[in-house]
Amino acid sequence: MEYNEILEKLAADFVELHEVGGIELEQWDTAHQFVKHFYDTEERAEIRVIRKKEGKHASSGCTNCGKDAGPYELCLECLNLIDCDCKGTK
Repeated sequence: MEYNEILEKLAADFVELHEVGGIELEQWDTAHQFVKHFYDTEERAEIRVIRKKEGKHASSGCTNCGKDAGPYELCLECLNLIDCDCKGTK
């Protein structure tokens, strides 16, 4: 086997291992860069929503300005709790 054939075979082995869950190319940058020399790849982030949380969002006030924020946790204005209009001034 020639040098280039060995390199191509090694890249194919990395790809095969990745596809069956033996390695994660996302976590092994050197192997990922090596594979990219022989294969077209697509890198993307994946977010999976599993289910809605129950009972985690009790009504409370904004921790920044104290205004009632309703049943959610993030204020769009001051980044504390929703429906707060303090704009982070406190």
